[in-house]
Amino acid sequence: MRTLIALCLLAVMVLGLPTAPAESGGKFGVGFATGAATIFFLHHISHPHVHYHAVPYYRVYYAPPPVYYYAPQPVYYAPAPSCRSVWVEGVWREVPRDQGGGFTAYYREWVPGHWQSVCP
Repeated sequence: MRTLIALCLLAVMVLGLPTAPAESGGKFGVGFATGAATIFFLHHISHPHVHYHAVPYYRVYYAPPPVYYYAPQPVYYAPAPSCRSVWVEGVWREVPRDQGGGFTAYYREWVPGHWQSVCP
C-alpha cells in the first residue's frame, strides 16, 4: 500500500510540472516538489517501517477441560430393622352380620393365638 501511494505521488509530481500555468514562472513546480519531498521525509521519520515475521506454525495440543465434582454429601444410613416374632394371644371379637331387612346383628367369633412379626 505504501508503494502504491509513493508511486501515485511521484506520478503527480512528474506530471504536475508540465501542467503548471505559464504565468507562474516555474514557481508552482518548485513549491509542489518541495512540499511533496517534505511530506515524504516527515512521513518516513514519524512512521518507522515495522516488519513482522511470519508466525511459526506449531501444532497446539489443548488439555481437556477440568472436570469438577461436587463434594460428597454426608449420607445417613438407617439402622437395619430389628424384627422379632411376638406371640399374640387368642381373642374374641365381634363380627357384624346382616340379618336382612336392614337389621344388623353382632356375633362373637374366636380368633386363635398366632405368631406375628413386629418391626419397630
